[in-house]
Amino acid sequence: MIFKEYKPSIPLKNYIVNYWIVSGEGTTPFEQKVIPDGYPELIFHFGDNYEIRLFDKWELQSKWLFSGQISNHFYLRNTGVIDMLGIKLQPWAPKQLFGLDVGGFTDKVISISNFTSAELDALKSIIANLSNTIVNPEILDQYFQHLIENNTRKDGHFIAIVSKIIESKGQIKIDELITNAGISRRSFERKFVNIIGLSPKYFSRIIRFNNIFKLIQEGDSSWCQVALHSGYYDQAHFIKEFKKFTGEKPSTYGLDDDSLANFFLKRN
Repeated sequence: MIFKEYKPSIPLKNYIVNYWIVSGEGTTPFEQKVIPDGYPELIFHFGDNYEIRLFDKWELQSKWLFSGQISNHFYLRNTGVIDMLGIKLQPWAPKQLFGLDVGGFTDKVISISNFTSAELDALKSIIANLSNTIVNPEILDQYFQHLIENNTRKDGHFIAIVSKIIESKGQIKIDELITNAGISRRSFERKFVNIIGLSPKYFSRIIRFNNIFKLIQEGDSSWCQVALHSGYYDQAHFIKEFKKFTGEKPSTYGLDDDSLANFFLKRN
């Protein structure tokens, strides 16, 4: 498979993490694991549909998808030609850009057609005019720039709080965030789930876990070092979290495999 990533223009970084494409020449179905990273996505298939197994059974996906927050690893399987475009959103972007209350879409990957959103309809029209995933990122930049300029949903204080979790690599104390929010714990957690799709504690766990792949890229040479620098209090805790999110032990995980899981986890 071929993986490519495109960065949005600087003014968009508070809403869009990146655009990505995955393509493949073969048509033989094979399974790919995907690991949660804390970021929702919009996904458009120009090739054949994919099947997904989030829980116990395989289900055929539609061509155009919204992926909410995923709490555990899951599996994808192509049914033929692989050719897809993805838009990785900041955790708060579905609410800010499209008015989506994502709390009800945790652990779901659903058709975009299920949403009533003028903003998403405009994006669908742009995507429909593309023949494949050979796309000029400037086209998407222009769409999102226009969307942001006309956006009336403002919640900069909450965005700053969620950003602190990401900047701290998931290691900031939740009580500190609640104090900064200036609301009750219950109200804070309810708002967090509504806008982000996960509890603040679980979101922090996912962000902290994902940091281990960045540390590996930056040169940390052992799982012991990774666990220490990621804030895990001991090796057993680290291994437990690793198995929770990947279904594997660190010693058996293929960091160098040409896989969707590694591509998604290593992109910034």
